[in-house]
Amino acid sequence: MYEWEERKLVTEALQKEQELRKKELERAQKDSKKTRARDAFVDWLKTSLIKQNQEQYKKKMEEYEKQ
Repeated sequence: MYEWEERKLVTEALQKEQELRKKELERAQKDSKKTRARDAFVDWLKTSLIKQNQEQYKKKMEEYEKQ
């Protein structure tokens, strides 16, 4: 009888540990995904701003050449 109870407790403890590890892995993956998405947005924003500045500079140069 005691062995059965002990096995049951060990099994439950292992299941809880597996659930905790699964939750931790999911949280880490979610954080990683958020970080990658944020980094991609920052890169896009930098590229967009650089392109916008280049266009403004080009436009100013064209206006200056017309004068």
